[in-house]
Amino acid sequence: MVSREVSWPVFIRHGKHPVLSFIEDLTVWQSFIEESGWMITPGDELVDSALQRWRLQRGTEGSVRVETPQPMPLAEAERLVRQHLSNQGVCCISKLSRGDIASLMDVLRSTDDF
Repeated sequence: MVSREVSWPVFIRHGKHPVLSFIEDLTVWQSFIEESGWMITPGDELVDSALQRWRLQRGTEGSVRVETPQPMPLAEAERLVRQHLSNQGVCCISKLSRGDIASLMDVLRSTDDF
């Protein structure tokens, strides 16, 4: 279950893969878990709008638990977004320097496939 401490929107980092899933709010999170919760694997993380990193663990009956958050530097979040955009074939990502997490979330929102 996602804690009330999570600041929306968030993105899911799928292990070491350069793929991020943008999640707008709790309602979208619940749909994501119902449809794709089986894809949660060890190493997956939820990164919220307060730059908190929450390690995800798949629980029983398709539930997903989040563990105690750890801070994530903005530079690391930018690197993850750059890798994600590069993986999607977006050009000119080397110029991406958004300066805050809200701007990074806007970039992910605009390129979201979920």
